[in-house]
Amino acid sequence: MSRCRPRSMRWRAARRPAAAPSRPTEHTCRESMLASNNTIVLSALEKRPGLTQIELAKSLGLDKTTLMSQLDKLEKAALITRRSDPHDRRRRVPEITKAGDDLRASVAVASAEAERETLADRA
Repeated sequence: MSRCRPRSMRWRAARRPAAAPSRPTEHTCRESMLASNNTIVLSALEKRPGLTQIELAKSLGLDKTTLMSQLDKLEKAALITRRSDPHDRRRRVPEITKAGDDLRASVAVASAEAERETLADRA
């Protein structure tokens, strides 16, 4: 998968939600002490399980050191676990935990609700 280039549509879209989350989404993240950019990581782990840390970094267009610090925080909060790849012990595979998935789902619900309210206000 190719890396996102700065100024590309995908690059801008990937960063816009993290830069300006809606109030309900921001509130849900703040309640859980979770940065909104970490919810993107949790969502990616839920949607594409089995990716190695490097593959996950590439799919999100993140530098691997940036992603590793995010994964460290998520692991410390018990929202993810990391296991060794059975075929190559040097490779690590992050997996979302039940607590992480519950939190990801609550943020997704708050985000969808905020989107519905915003679109209803414009109608």
